[in-house]
This record gives sequence, structure tokens and C-alpha cells, in this order.
Amino acid sequence: GRIYLRELDVTNLKTTLKLDGGQVVLKPFQLVLNGAPVSANADLNLGVPGYQYDLQFKADGVSIAPLTDTFSPDYKGNAAGTLFANAQIKGAGITGVNLQKNLVGNASVVLTNADIQLVGPKARKLITPIALVLNLNELTSAPLTGLNLQIKTGAGQINVTQCDVLSSVFRANVTGVMPIATVLNDSPFGNWPVNFSLSRSL
Repeated sequence: GRIYLRELDVTNLKTTLKLDGGQVVLKPFQLVLNGAPVSANADLNLGVPGYQYDLQFKADGVSIAPLTDTFSPDYKGNAAGTLFANAQIKGAGITGVNLQKNLVGNASVVLTNADIQLVGPKARKLITPIALVLNLNELTSAPLTGLNLQIKTGAGQINVTQCDVLSSVFRANVTGVMPIATVLNDSPFGNWPVNFSLSRSL
């Protein structure tokens, strides 16, 4: 059968859930989302304080247009592209202290063939000052065409090893390490350098 939710079309849903006291195992969890495979596994121990978790997720070539049109109707028609995502996260506890000690994993997000309009206030806040300084209004209207984000966690920190943002007129790159603070919301970004380059035509 099929599951429809606005622009989303889910087929071939297969999953097995096992419960044994506080142990919860979701394996496999597989489906096809608008023609692209998505899978996840979860092994949770809810019987210990703070919980223990081992999570895996993979999306291979998912079209983002149906996702944004479904969950952000005000943004409908302003985002297109193909998403590849992969994450493996393992740890125990969700407080800053526990994450410092136990959080290990990696995640990657790659967006290709994209056409994403920068219409949100946060995106404007980033691009507008650069456009004003350089006197290049083209920067504020140029859509994003790609994204490559790579993150590793462990040893009490979150390491952004690669973050490339691509547009038809500019390219931005940032990397940095964020130590996990005992109070999670106090985790500092620090002064991460941002490399910003323009197309030769500009």
C-alpha cells in the first residue's frame, strides 16, 4: 500500500519493533519516500537513568521539495534539490555532563542540484551585510545550489570538519570545534573563521 501526507508519498514500509523491559529495538525501519530509500535503526535502553542509545539513519537521494512544501507551507515552491544524509550516534544521557562523557558519532548531509531561495530572516541576516559591504545585490537573490556538511562527535566536543555552502555567485566554507559545556545551552561556538569567495563574473 501507500501512505500519503500532503506532498509526501511513502511506499514499502517495513519495520520490526521489539520490547523487552526497558530495552527497545527498532530494526529494521525502512521505507521509500517519494521514490528514494530511507532507513533507520534504534537500540535504546530506557531502563537506566538518562537512557542509553545507539541510533543510525540514512536517506539516499530524497527530494526536498515535497518535504518543505509539506512541513513549511509558507515556503512552498522555494526549495528544491536532492538530499543525501547519514548519521550514526551513540551515547548515554542527554545532559551536557553526560554528553561530554558518552556522545560519539558522525553525521553528514549533502544537498545537490539545489535551488533554495534565501527568503528567511536568518539567511538574510547572514547574506545582507556582505552584499552591502561589497555593493552586490545579486548575493541576496542568488539561490543556494549545494551543501556539504560533515560533523564528528567525541571526546566532549562537536567537530564540524566540513561545511561548504554553494551558490551560483558565491561559495562559503566554515569549520570549527564546539566543546560541549556542562550546561548544554552554554556550549560555545567560538570565533570560527568563514571563507567567502565570489564567482569570477563578480
